[in-house]
Amino acid sequence: MTDTLTLNQVEAILENLGWRIRTAGERRQAIRNFQLAWNLGPSLKADGVPGPLTSAALRISESRRRAGKPTASAHFSFIEFRCKCGGRYSSCARIWIQRSTIRQMERYRAESGLGISIVSGCRCEEHNRAVKGALHSQHKLGKASDFAPARSVAWFTDRGIFKPGGLGANPARLVRHGDTGPNRGWSYST
Repeated sequence: MTDTLTLNQVEAILENLGWRIRTAGERRQAIRNFQLAWNLGPSLKADGVPGPLTSAALRISESRRRAGKPTASAHFSFIEFRCKCGGRYSSCARIWIQRSTIRQMERYRAESGLGISIVSGCRCEEHNRAVKGALHSQHKLGKASDFAPARSVAWFTDRGIFKPGGLGANPARLVRHGDTGPNRGWSYST
């Protein structure tokens, strides 16, 4: 099935997947953000237009959702990466996770053998400020995930997971943040 979905169908599927759409501009942005997160390569352009490839990808995600399966990858759903502001801030686009971040989370899960819950994914500017996130936080770009600390910095570094990028570790040196932004590392104070 390669036909293009109607705008009403696209909007309904995106809302089922976790996006909030109130205007035509939000719909276009949600489509673009879905395209960036799905990223089938150069054939699927992140242009905010729901052509045949985007329609096919949306159908796959919706079919997986209806079957109770993850919608963004083998083990993660788009809604897990949604900004935790819960719609408190009207400018929040809800989900804008980058495919590279999803791929790194899948690598972490596969190589660790652990089930992983996303504590924080995307953060809108206002929510990032409210949680005292970094000024140039990769969460604001859809390039970061926070998760329960279970592996050491050395474990991630040895496997090249979230490199280049950043690893944030707690005082016990257990990683609880990974991103696909510029190469750096830090420790949390608490």
